[in-house]
Amino acid sequence: MNELKRGIFLLLIVIMIIFGLASRANGSSLPAFLAENAGDALWAAMVYFGFRFLLVRKKLRAAMVLSFLFSFGIEFSQLYQADWINQIRDTLLGA
Repeated sequence: MNELKRGIFLLLIVIMIIFGLASRANGSSLPAFLAENAGDALWAAMVYFGFRFLLVRKKLRAAMVLSFLFSFGIEFSQLYQADWINQIRDTLLGA
């Protein structure tokens, strides 16, 4: 049963990635609100599904708390704007 759940979460991760890439590629044809916010929402959903994939035997709350903390950690890290970290963020991998 856990392997089936992992497969479902992996599929959901892939779907979120596809939708996220599509929202970036076709952002000009989306309504302004969606074009601006869809990528962040899809990324957060992908992080949640990633934690569900990794913690399939744990309770739902664990994945929710960890994905919340991870997402906020990423957002707070973006407040740091040193030149060296911005150069990394300007690369494909760092974006």
